[in-house]
Amino acid sequence: MDIDILHQLADLAAVAGRERMQADLIRRLIAPYTDETRVDRLGSVIARERSKSGKGPRVVFEAPMSSPGYLANDFRENGLVCLSPLGHVDRAASLYTRVVFSGGAKGVIVPDSVVDGVAADIGALDASSARDIVRLGEWAVYEPFVTELVGGYMSGWPLSSAAGCAALIETAKKLSDPDCDVWFVFAAQRMNGGSRGASAALYDLLEDDGEVDYAFEIGCAPELRDDRRTGGGSAVSGLGPCVKLKDGRSVCDPDLARRMQDIAGRAGLKHQLYIGSGSPSDVLAMQTAGFGARAGGIIIPVRNYGLPAEIVSRGDIESASKLAAELVKALGEDG
Repeated sequence: MDIDILHQLADLAAVAGRERMQADLIRRLIAPYTDETRVDRLGSVIARERSKSGKGPRVVFEAPMSSPGYLANDFRENGLVCLSPLGHVDRAASLYTRVVFSGGAKGVIVPDSVVDGVAADIGALDASSARDIVRLGEWAVYEPFVTELVGGYMSGWPLSSAAGCAALIETAKKLSDPDCDVWFVFAAQRMNGGSRGASAALYDLLEDDGEVDYAFEIGCAPELRDDRRTGGGSAVSGLGPCVKLKDGRSVCDPDLARRMQDIAGRAGLKHQLYIGSGSPSDVLAMQTAGFGARAGGIIIPVRNYGLPAEIVSRGDIESASKLAAELVKALGEDG
């Protein structure tokens, strides 16, 4: 896997609804491996690789682009910039971490005077000075970085979105003249509970290209590790991507889940089963778009998910892309 892609994706981290620069980057990265790319009304990138035979099922792979962050919503007389969370952010973990605003200003997250509130100290002396540096409504994210650790692990932020998008791009690289129509959706507007862009993108495809036969999320989820239990249902980083069975909002197609496990076994790919209770899910958005789609998920486990320093396995990202490519091959053979 090309580590430089992760660096590029992380460097352009953006919050929901503000992903334009990241969308432009993704279009440039995936264009050499697909037949066409476009950006829809909500800002999601949609790339298509056409079936070489003009037949076969229509398959969608999706990953969210955006990351959690903040909006500047007020100013204190002492120069602090009050922050409103956008997406899931952990207040305790965010305190005293570095933050960068979309306008280029940098600061440190500190407690605000309201209960459980946070603000950014950008070094301004007073509210007037702060307004000259940061605009009301400007968005901010933790300062992006990617660092290689031992054992093929990487630490950084925002790896949970960058890893899924990188896996999608790597999947496109592995496909050559597939027997399916394959779409790659990099969904915009990821909020608590899933990406708004995922369902809109599938509606877009239904209108222009016809019914979607299969839809798969390639995303990330918190590492699930419980030393008191053995067997399935865990999601341990470094032990391979997970075939999603369910999460807190959706149940995946059971036949597809079994098929994915069989494909992974035949390809010699380490894999796990994901049985989660958390709320993040783009599977639900795709399942319920239009007339519905048979949906599944390939999940990359992430340590410190959603926190300022996430940890992922480089091997898990690569294996997720291999599993997706083998899945396309198998679905194409089915016709």
